[in-house]
Amino acid sequence: MKTIVHTLGYNVPELIEEAAESLRHLNGYEGYTHVIADLGYPLGPDRNNWRQVAKNISIVKYNNLLLNLSTADDLSSEFVAIPNKGVSQNWTTIAQLYDIDRGDILIGADPDERPMDEGWVKAMSDVMSADTSIAICSLMLPELLALEGFFDNYILGERMLAGHRVWYGKAMCQWALIGISGSFIKTAGGVPHPEVAPIYGWIETACDAHMKAYGMNWVMLPDFRVQHIASSPLAQEWKNYVVTEQAMNEGQKTFEQWLSERNEQ
Repeated sequence: MKTIVHTLGYNVPELIEEAAESLRHLNGYEGYTHVIADLGYPLGPDRNNWRQVAKNISIVKYNNLLLNLSTADDLSSEFVAIPNKGVSQNWTTIAQLYDIDRGDILIGADPDERPMDEGWVKAMSDVMSADTSIAICSLMLPELLALEGFFDNYILGERMLAGHRVWYGKAMCQWALIGISGSFIKTAGGVPHPEVAPIYGWIETACDAHMKAYGMNWVMLPDFRVQHIASSPLAQEWKNYVVTEQAMNEGQKTFEQWLSERNEQ
């Protein structure tokens, strides 16, 4: 059994570096392989630049790649450069590159998520190994607990697995940072996505349909919390647009395509 933690680098290098440093700080260097995947992000390299659309996006992407490569080298992480095919497809590409098989675990240490508790990678891996019916394991967004009736409405119940409290999902809710079992990836033929949203959005809905078909579960670790970090205002504007009915009916545009069209206006 192997655990692969990947940071999909579709964000500014500053946040990718922070995510990688957080991963190493909270989990050390043993028991998993970390890979930074450069996806050709069109903004950068830091928060000071993420409101600006460069005239030459290719140069920005190349400079970001060099910075991400440097981060990987500094933190003893592996590095790959892959084309951006959409969130789920990028997960699937990493699963293929690292030969994720049944019994393996693939975890996403996203640039815009900051776990808050030590040992979250091992906890996630141990829990998913202890119950092979688990397809997806999510860390806890504290703000979910503020929702009225959250536990009763969304959680089936609690079990102890590998020494950790585990909440089994009943109804679909927002996932934060997640790990996906190799068994689910192999059975589904990759990480699912809705046909109308091949680039971004609704991964929970797509995965839920497959989990139900395979008799698998999703769970949450209430003692391992995560905070969501704001992304570029431009990126948020694109995310809001790309999940609209119009955008999905017309075929979702990538963030880079959307930015390029703004440049032409």
